[in-house]
Amino acid sequence: MTQKIMSGIAALMLLCQTICYAEDLSPYLDGRAVNVIETDNSIDIYARYSMEGKAAEYVIPRTQITYEKAFPRAIKECWEGEYDGKPVNVHLERLDADSNQKKISVQFNIVHDTSCYSYALVGDDLREIHIYSGDGRSVSGIFYSYKEYMATAAHEFGHCIGLGDCYNDEKVNGWLASPMNDSFKIMQAQTVDYYILLTHHTWENNGVFIYSHDSDIEQFNSK
Repeated sequence: MTQKIMSGIAALMLLCQTICYAEDLSPYLDGRAVNVIETDNSIDIYARYSMEGKAAEYVIPRTQITYEKAFPRAIKECWEGEYDGKPVNVHLERLDADSNQKKISVQFNIVHDTSCYSYALVGDDLREIHIYSGDGRSVSGIFYSYKEYMATAAHEFGHCIGLGDCYNDEKVNGWLASPMNDSFKIMQAQTVDYYILLTHHTWENNGVFIYSHDSDIEQFNSK
């Protein structure tokens, strides 16, 4: 009986999650694939995305969840939080791959050797994430562990809202705590990420913002 109750609760949670990801975000996106709206009470990140590719329905090793099911969960777990006393909320809407509405196109690929690295493309209304089922940098082997996959998906989404890699930035590499620096270690958005996002309106850029281009970045030194 207890097992049946727990199964029912899990099914309800999955249904709720599906509903949350199915909301119509048209009024909030202003024709964009991504948008951020700050009010007196909250900060809301909105994004539309599609998913396709051979690996989408594959199950992540040692779990019972597929890569496509884990993707929106990773975004919400990483990018929801609090900034300046306000809750940061993530709202996602999944579209069909052939939809002509602006969206993040997520392509799932099978890892086949150590040269396969997940990456994002951002520019001129382009928002694409090419995500593999693993890569050669994974400490657990060529295939991502669940934690590594979640961190990678969230990191690549960070590019789609206009945030650049910190690990390629000599000024901040090694000391800035951010999922855009070492995503395998820092899996939750930090104050600095929200600060850069909102100060520079990075989601409006046709590219990514380099953290050290902010003149006050050293106030976030986490050493």
